[in-house]
Amino acid sequence: MANLSTVADMIEYVLYTSGQTTSSSDSFYNRAIEHINRARLELIKGVSPLDPTKRTTFKWAIKYPPYTLVLQPKITTTSVSVTNNNSTVTFSAIIVTSMAGYHFIVEYDVYRISSHTAGTDTATLDSVYTGDTNSSATFKLVKVEYELGSNDIIRLISPINAYRTTVNNNPNYKIYGIDEDRFDADFPLADIYSGTPDYFKVVKIADGNWTVVFNKYSKENLIKIEYNIIQLP
Repeated sequence: MANLSTVADMIEYVLYTSGQTTSSSDSFYNRAIEHINRARLELIKGVSPLDPTKRTTFKWAIKYPPYTLVLQPKITTTSVSVTNNNSTVTFSAIIVTSMAGYHFIVEYDVYRISSHTAGTDTATLDSVYTGDTNSSATFKLVKVEYELGSNDIIRLISPINAYRTTVNNNPNYKIYGIDEDRFDADFPLADIYSGTPDYFKVVKIADGNWTVVFNKYSKENLIKIEYNIIQLP
């Protein structure tokens, strides 16, 4: 029992020290596996069970190479037709790619595009349009919300690296994660502007995927980013 070199050794040790038989048919066998798995995940996360605020990032637990993502530039056409109390908007030109999930901004009104079919000129907002009816309103479509991961993220490591920026001619730019309250107070969507993002917030964690929102959008160019994660083995 001194040398625990395999998971089977650890399971046997847990059962033995608990006064149980070491057979896989033992009623506590699955409980032992669950116990070991919890301990393994806590170790991989680098989180202390006694103090969850303290974290250690182990290099061996980080996914390598990191994930990459390309941030999309804003989209505008000549104009858009909007109608008060109506959720359907009509662009003055066909938009080739789907805008579902983009944010639609007219002056200081911000909406999410809930549905749009690629190659069409109409889209549906997440609520009715509350501004004045206008057949030729100026607007912008921006993508600031992205889903990260592939069902395998235990923890997202901040900062995220961006590799296209003109800020101080620095090709390696940092995007820092901050809490939602601070993000919402400092970067309201109605005041969002273009540039390489400085900050992001996490808005959803589900099934190993993380959804984040950036505080800026690209004006014209694609921006490649890389993000490190603690990966579920």
